[in-house]
Amino acid sequence: MTALITLDAVKAYLGLGAVPNASQDALLVALIERASAAIENYCQRKLTLEARTEWRNGNNSNCMILRDAPIQSVEAVSIDGQSTPVEAISLVGRTIRLTNLVFRSGISNVRVDYTAGFEAIPADMQQACIETVALMFRRRDHLDVSSKALAGETINYIVDELTPSARRILSNYRIVAAF
Repeated sequence: MTALITLDAVKAYLGLGAVPNASQDALLVALIERASAAIENYCQRKLTLEARTEWRNGNNSNCMILRDAPIQSVEAVSIDGQSTPVEAISLVGRTIRLTNLVFRSGISNVRVDYTAGFEAIPADMQQACIETVALMFRRRDHLDVSSKALAGETINYIVDELTPSARRILSNYRIVAAF
């Protein structure tokens, strides 16, 4: 798992300063990893730039929608173990198209090797990650408490994994599976 935000950015947001604090930094790094995983889970895809391999069922069509985005490049496509010529492959968004070929029907008979993800995580997604880490960090003081009444006032805590503003931001990046 690659973190979607840096430790320094989280510390600055939380007002913790740049001075290293080994135990606090270790906790924040762990929370950054958890928040990054929660965001990828919510968005239903990996977000950082890396190579991917998908094994798919052939659909007897010349088009196939890939799982992750944004797709940077398609390195190879093979159908029933046979390589597809690179010049026969084109990419439109998350869809690969074959020219004069089809993804023959079969079970897990199509292998696609491609590179996808953001070269740089968008600023609004970074903010959503920072807010999620901050929520996790501050929630340590009130685990499993949804509200608390003191002196006639009630304090309500966020009990979801993501803040409402993070969900709004991330809804723009969420992929609903089409396969």
